[in-house]
Order: sequence, then C-alpha cells, then structure tokens
Amino acid sequence: MLLVIIGFPSYTWAFQCGSHTSFGVPSSADQLLCRQGYALGYSYEHRGPAWVQYLVSKESVEASCSSQPNFRNDPDIPEEYQSTSHDYTNSGYDRGHMAPRATVDFNCASETESVLYSNASPQDPGLNQVGWKKLEENVRSWAEQRQNLFIITGAIFHGNKRIRDRVSVPSHYYKIIYDPARKESISFLFPNEPLATYDLDRGIVTLSEISDLSSQSLSLMFDVRKEYRELNF
Repeated sequence: MLLVIIGFPSYTWAFQCGSHTSFGVPSSADQLLCRQGYALGYSYEHRGPAWVQYLVSKESVEASCSSQPNFRNDPDIPEEYQSTSHDYTNSGYDRGHMAPRATVDFNCASETESVLYSNASPQDPGLNQVGWKKLEENVRSWAEQRQNLFIITGAIFHGNKRIRDRVSVPSHYYKIIYDPARKESISFLFPNEPLATYDLDRGIVTLSEISDLSSQSLSLMFDVRKEYRELNF
C-alpha cells in the first residue's frame, strides 16, 4: 500500500498503516510507505527515509525467510527522488536498513520489502556493522522476553553532507523501543560514526532529548511511565 501525502500534519497518517502507525507518526514526510513489516516516512529532499516504525512480537522475530534478496530500486518512489545502487557503490557508506532485515523477515514478501532502497540510509560501516547491529540484536531479544514492542528508528540531518551530491548523509540516528503493555521505553541516539558494542549504554537518552534534536514530537506519541537509562530493559 502506498500513500502520497505532502505537507500534511502527522496526525492525518495515524492508523493508515495498521499496527505500524497505531501510536501516530513522528512527523509528516513526502510519502508514507505502508509495508507488511513496517511503515516508512520518505523524504524527497534527502532521497531516503526520515523514519521507520514497526510493531514486533516474539513470534515475528523468531520467524524468518531464507530468500536472501539483494537491494533494489523502489518503484513506488518517483524516479527523480529515488536512491539507487550507483549512489552507494564505493561511497564509503553502508546501505543501512532503517527497518532491520533480520527483524522484519517474518515472511519472504516482507524481507523483500526490507531491501528496497527506500529503506536504505547511508551509515558509517563502523556503526552499521558493529554497535548498531548489536542494538538491533538486543531489540529482538527484548521482543522475545516482552512479547510485543513498538519501534521507531529515525535519521537526523544536521549539515548538508551528501553522497554523489544526491543522497543526504544523516548526522545522527535514533531508535526508540516502547513496550505498550508495561508503558516502558528505552531510547538511543548516536552520531553517524563508528560505535563499539560496549559503548551502547552511552547512547541511552530520553524521548525529550531526541525530540529536541530531531524537532519531532516523539515524546507526545507514547504514554510512558518509566524510561530506562541503562541496558537492563
């Protein structure tokens, strides 16, 4: 399902993508992409995702598909605003999955949607392949323990760094993990640079801190009774 909404407030998108937008969305964007495994707000200016969000469960993170598709262009994005393989090849940046492939691969169709370039963001390899990878492993482990979690992953663009003079390189990434049953959350914010696995706890922040840096109303989306400030979530 594809929705194109330009310049409308974020509340107009609430519930448009089923459970993936059940708490609303962080902000409006040029396109809202409703996928099986996630909802995504796409930015034409940056030629990439501003945010993705998805609901995961113990059952979904334990299921997987072994089709192993490669990244491909997203035909739902107007051609002039697409990012492509040419943008990333020899750029020095990884094709970072905003909605993690290993988390949303509960069926083959969903895994295929996770490798569309609309879900890719230029991540420093030392972040994507190390600390960020470990954080996503932690999220899957927490989902197995807590049963159901709601996740938002977002890119923050401070500065005007681009690859191929086309695709914006985020200055920071954030990830918010919310347990709707317990009304508990843990949030992370990292610059787009190498991150060791043992430094994950240094990126733990509050929802308000992410809201302030991203200019998104994230702290208003959830009814949070407890925000964790250490990795024992």
